[in-house]
Amino acid sequence: MLDRVRLKDRPDARVTSATAGAHRIDQFTISEDEAKFHNLRCMVHGNWQDRVDPGKYTRLRRGGTIVMTDTPMELRSNRPAARCANGDVLIAGLGLGLLLDWIVDKPDVGSVTVIEKERDVIDMVAPAFPGVTVIHGDIHDAKKLLPKGKRFDFAWLDIWDNVPNGDDWEEIKKLRRSLCRRCTQTLAWREESARYGRSRA
Repeated sequence: MLDRVRLKDRPDARVTSATAGAHRIDQFTISEDEAKFHNLRCMVHGNWQDRVDPGKYTRLRRGGTIVMTDTPMELRSNRPAARCANGDVLIAGLGLGLLLDWIVDKPDVGSVTVIEKERDVIDMVAPAFPGVTVIHGDIHDAKKLLPKGKRFDFAWLDIWDNVPNGDDWEEIKKLRRSLCRRCTQTLAWREESARYGRSRA
């Protein structure tokens, strides 16, 4: 079904306007000039996968920080999870729920469990996905949060506001080790950027 996840199949964010605590979901527009300028910078810096198209998009913000959007970059970078998700799936980070729209109806996905750190995000987004189990907590505490003996066929780690880089690689490896007995396969959002990228310092 999703052997080739296409951007034209991209789901629209189910929640486009909401506020809870310090978090807010709203829409924004990228003009043609803004897209051209952004894409030129991406080309110069070799980040062509981050290109965007002009249009109207949805974003999740925490104060002045953009946590997630539904721009093409976000969708392209979630395709590995959409392709690989199977059986019982564990996701770290709820965000706007875009990945859920791709996988909840896959014939080979049996269940989806999400661990989300921010209660505000759960309050805004989780009601739009009644068939998904959402647990309030930190993925680093998965051992305490998940039922004893519960195993998953696939896990996806997406807990970073910014694209992961060299600073985050150790955290990804640590999380993968902590989940290895529970999860058959564990991948992380933009993992290659963390593995091969430079640190922020």
